[in-house]
Amino acid sequence: MKGIDYMVFRYCIVVALTMCVLAGSGQRNLDFENYVDYTINFDPWTTNDTDGSDTWGFEENTFPNMFSEMAFIVFNPALTQPSLATDAGLQPHSGDRFAACFSATNPPNNDWLISPEIQLGENSELSMWVKSY
Repeated sequence: MKGIDYMVFRYCIVVALTMCVLAGSGQRNLDFENYVDYTINFDPWTTNDTDGSDTWGFEENTFPNMFSEMAFIVFNPALTQPSLATDAGLQPHSGDRFAACFSATNPPNNDWLISPEIQLGENSELSMWVKSY
């Protein structure tokens, strides 16, 4: 994309995506709570691993699909071995899971997470919780 410099993070984590529609239909949350832990394909979300690289993981913790070629993974820090449940910087904004993007072993990262189609009306708000680790 023109005018954007890509930064390489060892771990880049999308914590949650919440859509809040204020036009009378209430709030709709798009999160990762109903997905199987550590899955890398989670419809209706679309993941696109454009870089095609294996990914980094943790030195002292393991989880399914660690080091795999992937764009994003449904990550549950409490179920890694050993657990990362006490690492405050790695906890979901809410619930147990979030979509995580681990850096490519052959940079630069070029991974996409595309939400299901969202219909926004007047006076709508789209909020996302995003952080890096």
